[in-house]
Amino acid sequence: MWFDERAFKMPLVVVDFEFCVSACGERIVPYQIGACMLHSNLKFGRYMRMGEPVRQCVTAPHVDDAWLLSRGAVPASDAMRAFVEWLVEDAQSQYGVILLAHNAFSADAFLLSQLLRRANIAAPFCFVLDTLAFCRFAFRGDATSFSQDALAQRYLRTTPQTHSADADATNLAALLRFARMRTPISGIAMPLGSVPITCARSIGPTTAALLLQHGVPIEVSAFASFVRAHGWPACLPAKQQSSLADLVRSPPTPHAMLRQLACALSL
Repeated sequence: MWFDERAFKMPLVVVDFEFCVSACGERIVPYQIGACMLHSNLKFGRYMRMGEPVRQCVTAPHVDDAWLLSRGAVPASDAMRAFVEWLVEDAQSQYGVILLAHNAFSADAFLLSQLLRRANIAAPFCFVLDTLAFCRFAFRGDATSFSQDALAQRYLRTTPQTHSADADATNLAALLRFARMRTPISGIAMPLGSVPITCARSIGPTTAALLLQHGVPIEVSAFASFVRAHGWPACLPAKQQSSLADLVRSPPTPHAMLRQLACALSL
C-alpha cells in the first residue's frame, strides 16, 4: 500500500539489525536488534546469541559468543518475544504498525520476519517502509549521498562511529524527525514477510506506486501471478519488464534474499 502519515494514524517504529555472515558464507546471522519509537523516543535493544561460527564482522571485528554473552546476549527467540511485547505495549494501534528501516529490503525486514517465524511468534500486523527511498525524496536536490551515515553527518552533524543496532535506530529516528520538517513520511509500505518488486534492479518506488494506481500488486509472488494471468501491465515500460522477467519466472522468498546477500558479502 501507499502510506502517508497524514492519512494513516499508525505508530512509526524504527528498527535496525547488526549481523554477520556464517562461516559457510550462505547465511546471515543477526546478533543485535535495536528499535526506537518515532513519536516518543522509547527504545528497545537486545544482543542475541549466534549459535554458529561466523566470519569476521566488518562493523564489530571482535564479535563472538563470548563477546555477546558479556553484553547480556539472549537466545534469538527470547529477543523476538521481548521485542513483540515491547511493540504491543508501546505502539498500540488498531490499524497496525509501520516499521521503518534504512534500505529495509536489503536485510532488516527479512531478518525480522525470519526470526519471528523461527520462534513461532505472532507479531502485531506490521508494514515495512524503506526510509532510503523516503530520504531520496525528502532530501532530493540537496544531498549527494543517501546512506544513513552520510545523511546523519550532513544534517545532524554527527560523525560515523562504531555501529550498534540501538544507536543506529536512535540515529535514524533523529534523521527522520528532521526530514519530517520538510515533508511528511510517505512511501510504499509492504506487509512484514513480503518481498516487493523494488528488490529488482531498476525498479523503484515510483514504478511501484504507478502499478498500485493501476491495481497491479507489487508483492513478487502476487505480481508474478498477475503477469501469468493477464500479461505485462500496459503501464510498465519494456525495459522494466525485462528487469522483472527473472522475478516473474521464480519469485524470491525472504530466505532466498538473505542467502543472496550472504553470498554477496562473502565475495
